[in-house]
Amino acid sequence: MDQTIILVFLAIAFGIGGQYWGFRQGVRNGMSRMYDTLYKSGTREGDSVIVKLEYESRFEKREW
Repeated sequence: MDQTIILVFLAIAFGIGGQYWGFRQGVRNGMSRMYDTLYKSGTREGDSVIVKLEYESRFEKREW
């Protein structure tokens, strides 16, 4: 009985730890790729990189 409880707690701990680690890595990689994409698409003006963003309405559906 004691071994089963320990194994259940370990499985839960590893599951929570894996989800937390995966989420952090996903957010870091996503932000890194977004920053790199914006940096490459921007234009240099002195020491700055200027990026123009296009406004997209939330209510208007577009077919690409």
